[in-house]
This record gives sequence, C-alpha cells and structure tokens, in this order.
Amino acid sequence: MKINVQTTYSACISTLVELPGGKTEKDISDVWVKWGEITLQFKDGTELKRQEQDLSMDDIDWKRPSNTQLCDEEFNEFEPSAVC
Repeated sequence: MKINVQTTYSACISTLVELPGGKTEKDISDVWVKWGEITLQFKDGTELKRQEQDLSMDDIDWKRPSNTQLCDEEFNEFEPSAVC
C-alpha cells in the first residue's frame, strides 16, 4: 500500500519599492505579483512594474512545514490512527 504525505511550506519575501514622485500609499488601488514581478496599480490608471523579487529557495525553512496531511493514492485525506 502507498500513501501520499503532502507538506506545505510558507515563504515570505519583502521587497522595498520606491513609489514614483508625488505618489503615496493612498494612491494605490491594487497590487499583484506574478513570477516575482510586482505590479502596483494606481487610482489614476497608471502602473508601476518591478522585477526585483528573488525567487530562490535558499531562505525557505524546509525543516518545519506549515501543514502536513496524509492522503491515500487517490488523494483522499485521512487522519492517522491513534495508538493506545
């Protein structure tokens, strides 16, 4: 019998972005990140794009996953049985 042990890891990346002249945090209407490219959308319709995030996996804490779950071969989750 085989089971799947699924582990989830969390990572945090902080990137300092210089806003264009005259813009403040109150001018931001939306933000999204895809493949390390940060896009800030401003209320006036302009955007600022920055490709500055380091997506290397060197700083991830692989020792402690944020979640671990057990699944059968069809990925149906189950709980381990308690041993008494």
